[in-house]
Amino acid sequence: MIGTLFVLLLALAAVAILVMVFPAGWRPLILPFSIGSSFALIGASVGGVNLFTILTMLFVFTRIFHMRRRVYFGAISGVLFVVTVVFALTSVSGDLVTKYSLAFQLVGLCISALLLGATIERRDVRPLVGGLIFITVLASLVGIGQSFGFLPLFHGQVDLDGRPAGLYREPDWLGLMCAVGLVASLRSRFKGRLLWSSILFVGLLLSLARASWIAFAGSFLAFFLCALLFGVKRSQGMRRRGVFSITVVGVVGVFFVLKFHPEVFEQLVSRATTWEVGDNDISAQARVRQMAALHELASTAPWHGHGLSAQGRVTVWGGINYGPSNAAVASNWLLGDWVDGRYLAVPFICVLCCVALLYARRLPGQLAVLVLINSIFSNATFMPILWGSLGLILGYVRLGITDLDSGLHREVVNEEVLISHASIQV
Repeated sequence: MIGTLFVLLLALAAVAILVMVFPAGWRPLILPFSIGSSFALIGASVGGVNLFTILTMLFVFTRIFHMRRRVYFGAISGVLFVVTVVFALTSVSGDLVTKYSLAFQLVGLCISALLLGATIERRDVRPLVGGLIFITVLASLVGIGQSFGFLPLFHGQVDLDGRPAGLYREPDWLGLMCAVGLVASLRSRFKGRLLWSSILFVGLLLSLARASWIAFAGSFLAFFLCALLFGVKRSQGMRRRGVFSITVVGVVGVFFVLKFHPEVFEQLVSRATTWEVGDNDISAQARVRQMAALHELASTAPWHGHGLSAQGRVTVWGGINYGPSNAAVASNWLLGDWVDGRYLAVPFICVLCCVALLYARRLPGQLAVLVLINSIFSNATFMPILWGSLGLILGYVRLGITDLDSGLHREVVNEEVLISHASIQV
């Protein structure tokens, strides 16, 4: 967990730098950029409250009270809120709850997503996604430095395979965030996107996180399936540019790892071609044992489950701890939620999956699909990256953004936009 004082000082320093560097007309974009950055900051909190939630509340406050904007909640927002609250209330009736604060954290993330979706405008989408890409590129660069021995592993983290962890506690989180940033970078039109995408792809490879590889591929599979079913508004030229970008990024990333880190390339090939659980694959063995323990714990749960956070009683090596425990989240989100809420968790699971899949053609929907697939192996459903993506989905729906990458391209927004009575070019 990142220290509260460190996060607060870092946030204040970042805001101060942005205020000094950004022209006056661009300063209203600082908060959206900061919120997008918080999507990828795992464990960043102040006083136990997610930095994502704090920044979103500040953003909403400025939009409602300073700029006199109306807040609109659609039907999807209402359904998402209800199923989340019902799932969170299982912590009241559960018999194996380990962390009651997880219910408040979950509801807080949900409310933050709803408010974000209800208040963002088209001009906010670019800085939001830009902040997300910025932090993921930074994490990837740190991971590359750790892989080559230039930078130490943070938090005293030591991985048996020497895998880098970037800004996070685990290599799997680095892989997830690199995959998220890579999708966002490939789907956007930011300057230098081939460079940013290449850096993120190298970080994704060096993390050796198979869950993230599967999730990355699965998100594009969901995108193409939705494109076949519902169609997309994209020109032939845009399709050619997308194929070209993916090809260049793939070639550059593989060449970099093969040329400068051949021993890691051998591990990469081994992990990519070996999907059976071997005697030396400690990580895969642990996940198999954890899933068996979750099945066992679920078999003893009443119809309303053991309570939110009961899934945390499954230990790293697949045991069940019935004594005091500070853990609250298991590796597999589907089985973990089934343990926590049983039948009360089903609506929550279904709504998340349906919202992500229905909007997989759009960037935030694809990001949500990626996170949910990854969470089958490494659970990220209680992290800002999922709820920030859901908030963007709600914003896209409210703003009527229907084509593929609207909101990310300069031509979608008017060339001159009035923000706080300052005309700026977007």
